[in-house]
Amino acid sequence: MLTAGSKAIFEQVFHRRRQHATAIRELTAYDFYLRAIQHGYATTREGVAEELQFARRALELDPRFGLAAAVAGIGHMLNVTLGYSADPQFDRKEAVRLLGIVLSIDDSDPETLALACLISAFMIGCSIASATMASSMSCGTRFFNTGFLRLISCNASSPPLS
Repeated sequence: MLTAGSKAIFEQVFHRRRQHATAIRELTAYDFYLRAIQHGYATTREGVAEELQFARRALELDPRFGLAAAVAGIGHMLNVTLGYSADPQFDRKEAVRLLGIVLSIDDSDPETLALACLISAFMIGCSIASATMASSMSCGTRFFNTGFLRLISCNASSPPLS
């Protein structure tokens, strides 16, 4: 599944993350998380479906992997906002459920909080998203989408698509 070069990189990340509260317990879970992200970038119906599948597999291996839970929440959010969902209410509830899990696992990781901000902006509303984004910013986040997330959280006051 992993090449020798990628395994070495994953092991370095794995050992670095072990030093933090959000330690990755299973290297394969991190591999599934990376695959989920890769598929999610496409934002096609198939890409989002693959993103959800890989994120779920990562969570099965490591239920305390906050970033994987956040990516799964983003996948459900995309299903609702992009109109891919056959059952938007289910996807909305699942995104909010995963948001709660993300925040209960680690409310101090800037990347996780930035993704939680995005989910809450579209699935719950602006006030909660702004509070989540403020927490993310106070952690000194270097997340590449922080400015974009700030813009979204302040402009997502309209209700999510149904």
